[in-house]
Amino acid sequence: MANYEAFLPDVEENIRNHESIRILLELDDFHGWNFSAGWEDLKFGLRHYRDLQRLGIVGDHSWERVMASAFKPFTRGEVRYFERAEMDAAYKWITDAVGDPRPAAEDPRVTE
Repeated sequence: MANYEAFLPDVEENIRNHESIRILLELDDFHGWNFSAGWEDLKFGLRHYRDLQRLGIVGDHSWERVMASAFKPFTRGEVRYFERAEMDAAYKWITDAVGDPRPAAEDPRVTE
């Protein structure tokens, strides 16, 4: 939770300074949410529904893939999950231009 609280001010500032943002979130030693953290994520998602262009989530566990899917209703942007071994593909997808004729989604290493 402390990392999340440190991360939020930077996200909020980037949202104020740019039309939309992209986030690549690497879950490391993540054990899930408690009610308070889940509530904060819900409020953030509702407040910034239109501000997130892409959210890439990198993790190690199948339940994290399910969690990534749970984010989809709270953003207009694209949300994708990547296994840790796919970090390069995740970074490429986050940084690719939207509308690129060869999006990272065509990369066979990328999973949705």
